[in-house]
Amino acid sequence: MITNRMKILKHIIIACGVLMALPAHAERSFQKFVEKHDVDDVTKNLKSDNPADFWTSMLENNQTYQEFREKMATKRGAEREVDRKISEMVRFEPKYSPDVLEELQPYADSIYSVIGKLKDMEVCFVADKTIDAFSTLSSDGHVVGLNVGLLFAKGMTEDRLLGVAAHEYAHSCLSHIENSLYSDAKRRRRNDLIVAVTAGLQAVSKMTTSIFFPLPTTTPDSISKKIIQAEIDNYYGMIQSHHEDLVKYHFKYMQEQELEADLMAFRFLEWSGRDGREYIETLKILEANYPYQMTEEEKEISDHPPLRERITFLQFVADHPELGNTANKKLLKEKSRKEKFGNDPLYD
Repeated sequence: MITNRMKILKHIIIACGVLMALPAHAERSFQKFVEKHDVDDVTKNLKSDNPADFWTSMLENNQTYQEFREKMATKRGAEREVDRKISEMVRFEPKYSPDVLEELQPYADSIYSVIGKLKDMEVCFVADKTIDAFSTLSSDGHVVGLNVGLLFAKGMTEDRLLGVAAHEYAHSCLSHIENSLYSDAKRRRRNDLIVAVTAGLQAVSKMTTSIFFPLPTTTPDSISKKIIQAEIDNYYGMIQSHHEDLVKYHFKYMQEQELEADLMAFRFLEWSGRDGREYIETLKILEANYPYQMTEEEKEISDHPPLRERITFLQFVADHPELGNTANKKLLKEKSRKEKFGNDPLYD
């Protein structure tokens, strides 16, 4: 009896310590972020057997994203600059890249199917031992590259790998590359500076860490087990270090974008009937295998959030299911009006 009481007391002390470790200002910051960037209630409650509907609905009901698309459609100075920079960016071509593992393409396709097939998206495995992934541009739209090292990461499961894919999907769906370039262009124009775009350029960076992918539970054994154990075993001994070659396609997303993509991945797992906390475990796997730790000085100037901060943020989200998006009320109100009066010739 005494032992059990001591255990209970220990758990209470640990729980209190965790709560005390998160300052009040951090809680307020996290809450505001969720209220602005969380998946809308319409999408959370969406009933569909097609996972692509989650992403489509999320974009349609995302006021911040819709306002950004409207700005880009004006084709003014900053908007034209973004279009030009996008046209100049190097493309990753899965069809022709020697880094793509063709024998694993059926498995990549199964992940693509579980995440949700979008017309301008591709998913592939690349010959990189590092436990990481990336999303970038291709000539056909966007591509998610999963490092083969993810399949060998200790603790990696199908749901956790799926969370990685969802994180990368979110970056692409929300046009984070364009948004970074746009923010940089507007900042420079406001300051009247003539400098090269830095926030949006793809560059080799030791501080670039973003994605990770889980093996879908619906993947047939004929695809997952046999290929993973047979084909990858053969490849793994042959793969040299492709990291330096592939890292040029990694985009250094801003802090807000990383947290937003994390939140989307967490919500997608929940929406698809999985446990969103599995994505938190994925981040812990990445943190344990991340070869580079920022100093306090680097953290001060970096616009990329440390993995520990991302983990803390998602734990806050998981512990506060009552929170949600409150910033989309204007958009939802307007959509409701159009649905009600859209066919009325007097409605403007």
